[in-house]
Amino acid sequence: MTGGSFTSLGTNEANAGKLTGHAYIYGPKHLHLPILTIGFLGIQLFWSVEQSYGSPYLLSLGLSKSTMAMVFVAGPLSGLIVQPLIGVLADGCTSRWGRRRPYMMGGVLICISAMLLLGWTRQVGAWFTSKQSLVVWLGVLSIYFIDFSINAVMAVDRALLVDTLPASQQPAANAWAAAMFSLGSVIGFFIGNLDLPSLLPFLGHAELEVFSIIVSVLLLAGHVSMALLVKEKVLLTTVPGPKGPLIRTFIQQFKTIVTNIRTLPRVIKQICIIQFFTWISWFPLLFYTTLYIGDLHKREYYTSLLLTESIGPSTLGLINSTVVSRQDDTDALEAESTRLGSRALFFSSILALSTNVLLPFFIIKTRRKSARHLNAGYDSTRVRNETDGYTSTRTAAGKLWASWSIPDAIKVHLASLWAVSHAVFAGCMLATFFTSSVKGATVLITVTGFSWAIVQWAPFALLGEAILTEPTSGAGDPGVIMLTDTRSFNAGVEEVVFEDPDHDSDSDAESDRKDRESSRARLMGNPDAGVSRADISGTRAGLDEDEEDGEDGEDAVLVGRRRPDLEIGETGEGVTTEDLSAKAGIILGIHNIFVVIPQFLVTGVSSIIFAVFDTDTRDSSSANNGVGAANAMNAAGSNSVVYVFRIGGIAALIAFVLSWRLAKELRHR
Repeated sequence: MTGGSFTSLGTNEANAGKLTGHAYIYGPKHLHLPILTIGFLGIQLFWSVEQSYGSPYLLSLGLSKSTMAMVFVAGPLSGLIVQPLIGVLADGCTSRWGRRRPYMMGGVLICISAMLLLGWTRQVGAWFTSKQSLVVWLGVLSIYFIDFSINAVMAVDRALLVDTLPASQQPAANAWAAAMFSLGSVIGFFIGNLDLPSLLPFLGHAELEVFSIIVSVLLLAGHVSMALLVKEKVLLTTVPGPKGPLIRTFIQQFKTIVTNIRTLPRVIKQICIIQFFTWISWFPLLFYTTLYIGDLHKREYYTSLLLTESIGPSTLGLINSTVVSRQDDTDALEAESTRLGSRALFFSSILALSTNVLLPFFIIKTRRKSARHLNAGYDSTRVRNETDGYTSTRTAAGKLWASWSIPDAIKVHLASLWAVSHAVFAGCMLATFFTSSVKGATVLITVTGFSWAIVQWAPFALLGEAILTEPTSGAGDPGVIMLTDTRSFNAGVEEVVFEDPDHDSDSDAESDRKDRESSRARLMGNPDAGVSRADISGTRAGLDEDEEDGEDGEDAVLVGRRRPDLEIGETGEGVTTEDLSAKAGIILGIHNIFVVIPQFLVTGVSSIIFAVFDTDTRDSSSANNGVGAANAMNAAGSNSVVYVFRIGGIAALIAFVLSWRLAKELRHR
């Protein structure tokens, strides 16, 4: 899963034109979110094939490691170009089937064609010529088509999610999407770990042949279900433009992103920089893990063979006449090496899935609601009910839940956990200095599943929180006129009034209350601002007024409707500037650039490292078609992937230092 941050593509009906109809999902309500996100499972299955089989297969076609590394530039390239481009094109689609589904199904068909081409490259090449060069080009072309088309499908799936569900259901939908990605990893790597030709011989005679058919069927089934069960609005007209509105919008997006990079708030800048080093460290592991494990397995195999046969390197040529050099046995060795790599990724995905399920319970929740009740002396530890209010009496279920709750003493801040994940990953990568066995390497790859779960979750959660809470860059400008009282840290926090429902206020108290509400409304610059009441009598009376606000979650601002022309930060800084959340799409686009650019860099570095350290292997592979004694000797003595991993470990250490500093800053706020 590379090449993008999987950001949701929003819609702008004013710019897109007139929409008609209603967006809805067929079927029982409890199945709506699984139906809407089932496509992400198939997408991750495709990524699993590329991660576990892409590198070994390209090498088996005759590519050198250096050239193979450059092929995988398709991932970041597609994330940088295809996702925003498809978003713009889909926004202007006037098909009667909707804006998203035509691109979704078209992309799926291209994905399946490219995947089948990857799995059956040799057979397709044999239809036209016997030259190996055509087979190589077809293999490279299939990787590019897979990356470009799967990013297009992912972008449209995300957009369909945004178009179909209201804002209140977006967090739950994104949680389901993340679960589908995790489940897809587990299923994909588990299937890749099996001896598929022996289990399903009627589908093919090689691992990748069978695997490509299985994932293609699953991807098609998931997206056909989405296309049939999800109905979207139809775009009737688009806004015309002299140079074509779509291309102009696409170019304008990049101009806007470049302009806004300089004005990002401090916390968001820090997150983006940390992500830069994070993806320098992670990109090699995603695509070279199978290669790394496979090289270690082949080294162990050939070393044990040399010891068994009691021959040295000078007589290694005799191996050419033995069983080692036979094509069938060599193919079996390659298949076993790939399965071992896929097995390590499978163990890692299991740990990642478990981490995603368990770790949220160990995260310190935001204290905003506690801050709102602090001055009133309210006990914030009381059990919360389903309306996001509080009750002074605990039900039996509430007492049971409290007894099983995680103690606050062992909970950590999310940013601190993010920093720990970088440290764990760096330790695993640097531990390659001391690991030379398949079992040891499998343990290291498995442990990285812990870090991968957090990398997929923490930066996006922190970024989303920063977008909603950070003041814009102009907040600290002394030349800006402040519209709100900034003398108190809690100036922007709602005042809470506790009322006894059994108490009848006299006329003077009622008059004072109205005066306070009037002053508050003027101070906040919002005539609709009101007072949130919490019931302390142990009943549900008085909570009806707060139910709508409670649905917005713990971090909702309850002082009334937010004005788009006024930003009020946690520190009370208010400025005459645009609400930062209005630039969420731009900020996510900037974040995507900081994810993609390091992937380009590490691809180039990897290619150089492979060219330097694998020269002999490449030459012997060309002379012997990837097989032979010289190649066996090189496999037994060289594993250049570890150098790329160790560079990633150093980058992860830098990310750890930066994220730990960020965590200290956020903890002390």
